[in-house]
Amino acid sequence: MTDREGAMFGAIRQSPNLRGELVDKFAAQIEAGDLAPGQRLPTEQEIVNATGVSRTVVREALASLRARGLITTRQGLGAFVAQEPPPKTFSIVPTDVESIDEILAVLELRMGVEAEAAALAATRRTAKDLALMAKQLGAIDRAIAETGLA
Repeated sequence: MTDREGAMFGAIRQSPNLRGELVDKFAAQIEAGDLAPGQRLPTEQEIVNATGVSRTVVREALASLRARGLITTRQGLGAFVAQEPPPKTFSIVPTDVESIDEILAVLELRMGVEAEAAALAATRRTAKDLALMAKQLGAIDRAIAETGLA
């Protein structure tokens, strides 16, 4: 790892969510263009040495970045910044919700959004949609009858 990379990924302060802090640090570098598309990231060990976090934290952070579409990994070659940045979307990552208050806030948000989505789906459904739902419900009924799990 170069001195520049060491400074770029400086030590992470000890906190309950080291993975999240490391993910945020990498994501900010990618979004700012400091890490270019296709650029190879430092090795896990280099990141461990630069940040002072465990290898497990680094692996979890890389997995989160991969799940967000910010990086790709190639067996034996390492991790690379994704060529195409993922579209900006709203998402709630379960591991980012750390307290009961945050969990309750997410549940309240979901209740409102999901209820409205269900209402819109019900008002916009077509005869074809209803036929497909009836077909799927029939398949469920048959599966229950065949397995005797009723």
